[in-house]
Amino acid sequence: MAVRAASREHGYGSQLIDLLLQKYKSKVIAAETDQEAVGFYRKYGFQIKSLGEKYPGVERFLCVYYV
Repeated sequence: MAVRAASREHGYGSQLIDLLLQKYKSKVIAAETDQEAVGFYRKYGFQIKSLGEKYPGVERFLCVYYV
């Protein structure tokens, strides 16, 4: 999932997650992301776990949301 930089801070990412939860009746949503977006997932209530440096110089994170 991604929201272009110019469209951030307008609630689009939260709306996408809400839609996933409603439409698919998911019990768990998982996403892998980078440092730039991990704050969004943390703010939404995802549990964050570092996956370490998967690519040279780039730390990745596993973000998991349990309903």
